[in-house]
Amino acid sequence: MIQQIDKIELADGTTLEIKFKDRWFENSEIKKAFKNTVVATRVDKTKSVLRFFFVHPSYFRAFEEFGLPLLFMPIVSNYKKYQAQVAEVIQLSKETANAEFSEFGKKIAPIILEVFVKPLSHWLEEAKESAEKSEEEIEKAFILQLVEKMGETTTDKDVIKKIIRKHISPEIFSHALGLGKTTFKIFSNTLAEKGLERYKLLAQEISENDIRLCEKTTNVILEQNMVTPLITIAVCMNKYCKHTELTISNRIPEAKCGKCEGDTLSTTFTFINEPYLRLKDKMLDLHAFLYSYIESKSTQEHIDGKLKSSLECFLNAYINNAADSKNQREVDALIYSITTKKATAIEIKIHQIRSQLPHERLQNILQKDLAQLVETLKQINLKTGCYITNLKISDEEIQDIKENLIPKITADSNIKNIEIISFTNEKAFLSKLDKLINNIKSEGD
Repeated sequence: MIQQIDKIELADGTTLEIKFKDRWFENSEIKKAFKNTVVATRVDKTKSVLRFFFVHPSYFRAFEEFGLPLLFMPIVSNYKKYQAQVAEVIQLSKETANAEFSEFGKKIAPIILEVFVKPLSHWLEEAKESAEKSEEEIEKAFILQLVEKMGETTTDKDVIKKIIRKHISPEIFSHALGLGKTTFKIFSNTLAEKGLERYKLLAQEISENDIRLCEKTTNVILEQNMVTPLITIAVCMNKYCKHTELTISNRIPEAKCGKCEGDTLSTTFTFINEPYLRLKDKMLDLHAFLYSYIESKSTQEHIDGKLKSSLECFLNAYINNAADSKNQREVDALIYSITTKKATAIEIKIHQIRSQLPHERLQNILQKDLAQLVETLKQINLKTGCYITNLKISDEEIQDIKENLIPKITADSNIKNIEIISFTNEKAFLSKLDKLINNIKSEGD
């Protein structure tokens, strides 16, 4: 249900009505998190955190094929160093690796069995017993009996040993142990492959395949507590060691092999923390950053005897000209200066593919996006707008668009100016955003 919350008056006397479904951007958790992010963008060492907001959420959906609609960000250690050997070593590890759980993994293995495997016991109970045991029946019998008995006892090692001796024959135990090692080896190396594949895609989008910049960015995101490590798969790069280790921990382990102390190529799946998780999932994280950034640029002014923020930013607002309430448009963001009474509508577009687009394809996308912004400005009788995108557009291309395309699509309107801000690097983006804000704050056209 839309709730009318405000009216703003422009310098030319126009009154805009602003309505919302939800003022989610005023949530205290979101404001606190993004305030810290804005601070990070002011320091060269952590400025690259901004890149996270320009990556489409599809690059963080690592396990959709398994029915897990969660967002993960892979962090890879030693990728730059061993980039040329990755495929060979992963394949070798699949075939011959000595795979094992870390100590932490061993401790929680009984819990994993209890939580994830035990529910299968009801299905296993219905399986028909065969007079002559096949490999499949041996596996089922082992899993069923072990899970049932572990559910009735503690995780004490001696108790588990007694259960195994009493209820599981040497034949079943030996076979199941071999099956477990094989399954773990395939599972861990499949995860490593998936993480590396996802990391390469992320590197392309986040830094145009600049691996050092990608590593810097992912490390900054980790340091800013935007993600939490969940599981690390480390593959030893010593071809004579053939060791793979899986660690379940909220810390990224040292990139050293637990067996030979050599280098490992490790992939850590990090779970995106709230509130970044749900905002990234809905493609609203850049909106939240913009709101927080505008708020940081605002000063306190005495207006009509009251102390007010000089700048206001409204997100996901339904806006209409008070004189024509029928032409209501949804706007990604509206920046408004209380002192100059100037306002600019913002169109935010995060595309799934941002670089290496054919020229014609890029032009078609831009024409469609800008036409949408122009239609919004026309409907609410606003004279200025801004298009913010993750598409890679050079300054020369932007100038060409402003000189040739925009005059054509704004010819039958009173639109005076449309700015285009493409994310190419942090410094250029923030500089253009500051220029936009200063224009809104300054007197005159």
